[in-house]
Amino acid sequence: MHAMIRKGAFSTLIPFLFISPLVMADSVTETEATELDEVVVAATRTAQTVDETLAATTIITRKDIERSQATSIVDVLRSQAVGVDFTISGGAGKISSLHLRGTESDHVLVLIDGVRAGSVTTGAMSWSLLPADMIERIEIVRGPRSSLYGSEAIGGIVSITTRQGKTGTWQGSVGLGSFNTRKLSLGTSLGNKQTRASVNVAYTDTDGIDARVSNNPDKDGYDNKSMNVRLQHKLSGRTEVALSAFYGEGQNEYDDFGDDTRSSYNEFVQQNTGLSLKSALSEHWNTRLELGEYRDKTRAFDGFPGFFNSKRQQINWQNDVAWGAESLLTLGIDHQRDSVDSSTAYAETGRNNTGYFAEYQTRMRSHDVQISLRNDDNDAFGNHTTGGISVGRDLGRQSRLVASYGTAFKAPTLNELYFPFGFGNATLKPEESATFELGLRTKLGRGQLNANLFRSRITNLIATDANFQAQNIEKARIDGLELDFSRTLNQFAFNTNLTWLNPENRLTGSQLESRVKRTFKVSLDRDYGKFSVGGSLLAQSKRAAGTFSSETAGYTTIDLRSAYRLNKHITLQASLNNLLDKDYQTKSGFNMPDRNVMFTVSYQ
Repeated sequence: MHAMIRKGAFSTLIPFLFISPLVMADSVTETEATELDEVVVAATRTAQTVDETLAATTIITRKDIERSQATSIVDVLRSQAVGVDFTISGGAGKISSLHLRGTESDHVLVLIDGVRAGSVTTGAMSWSLLPADMIERIEIVRGPRSSLYGSEAIGGIVSITTRQGKTGTWQGSVGLGSFNTRKLSLGTSLGNKQTRASVNVAYTDTDGIDARVSNNPDKDGYDNKSMNVRLQHKLSGRTEVALSAFYGEGQNEYDDFGDDTRSSYNEFVQQNTGLSLKSALSEHWNTRLELGEYRDKTRAFDGFPGFFNSKRQQINWQNDVAWGAESLLTLGIDHQRDSVDSSTAYAETGRNNTGYFAEYQTRMRSHDVQISLRNDDNDAFGNHTTGGISVGRDLGRQSRLVASYGTAFKAPTLNELYFPFGFGNATLKPEESATFELGLRTKLGRGQLNANLFRSRITNLIATDANFQAQNIEKARIDGLELDFSRTLNQFAFNTNLTWLNPENRLTGSQLESRVKRTFKVSLDRDYGKFSVGGSLLAQSKRAAGTFSSETAGYTTIDLRSAYRLNKHITLQASLNNLLDKDYQTKSGFNMPDRNVMFTVSYQ
């Protein structure tokens, strides 16, 4: 492996944890961890139960991930969550772009243990590089959240918590599958009521598939080595300090775009580190200080060799003040520094952003109200103000109606602003959106139905003009309907969801590039004592053509899974994916895996 990657290898991780700038989200005690599955933090930056939050939210727990037998976070999200759609450039480890509610791939704010993640050059998250074995839970908040977080949260937020496990336990797994896929994970957690520590490692290696439809029908492999460490310590009954660090490195093969008869590869590193201090200053006042850094490093070995090292550093200070028995006032400051070191000479290599935000939440009889306001001061475009309001009304019989309105924005990336050779444009304005939404949550017998109807208008969309320069030249309107129904009865767990979108380019009247209008998902699992079986169906309509891509046809895939618990510690798992051996694409010109199997032995 290249020397640049070896410098950041596993042998240097432990000392690295203690010398890098750091950040993480709220830590939890052992008692709190048992209730974590029902708590949402990302929607309001404060802890709420799923029933309390006014945002359209999906939570995926560690139990959900294990039951799905997914090997990557992309597989987890695209098979389960409503409103989620991915375009994938050729199987495991390849570029995967998330379109949440039909928005752009860089219109989603990603948090890893509370740290803002994603490349500062492209604006996108390297989703395919996060193994499922390293994930404890995922919160997906759909809808604008710039009034609390600033840039990027036009489509919503995906907040990821890395693996931590239960205190005093070991967990691990070994897996073998098609395409010569091998995976291994191991982790432990230990501690007491005052101090807790956990360490997890994971390894994935696969020969892969022929990623690109090209003149070079070879297999494009991928390998990934990951590690995360979490430490929590109570300094007193009111104060707690927490440390979190994630590190991943590997190599990814692909067909060279300059010459598709030649195989190429890149080496990558992802680092996510953090430190937080939280304290109850009084019975009514909690404060939290967070420091953090996310790094994304890539070195390419192809027809255009080079390296890109992007870095995000942040400091957040948040104060939550109880205002009477039913109200909460939140005030905070975020400061962020984005920078890039690259073999490509950028006109500017960094920028700063400082955001000031306030949020008020209250309950008035049968109504819940949330109001938020934020101002961001950015080196590249000056000041930008966003706001949001949500009102919920209890209808009785475990039903609630929610109405919300919010504005959001996306700051131009460093590539869009400063990339050389005439591609960048330093005069770009932020992309802006305004979204109105109506939501209904209700019990139907023993099931839960969530329905959301929304309209988003996006202006100043950034696109490439005829001279290949970034310009604010597009407008879009996305109308959408989301239906999500789940039910658990006896040993059956059933979930189905439908996303119906009309993602329209307002200048041309055409469907937005690379988007689908209809996505339908169903999953059903059944326990038979020590034995369990399950299956998932994913169906999507055709995907719209773009400037450099053709239309792709709609498709339906079916995945099956089974598990057998040998004893209270060891479980045997088997999955059969793409049962119908469907030949399909989610991105024009790139293949998806045909029928494949995976066998796993897990220990808990």
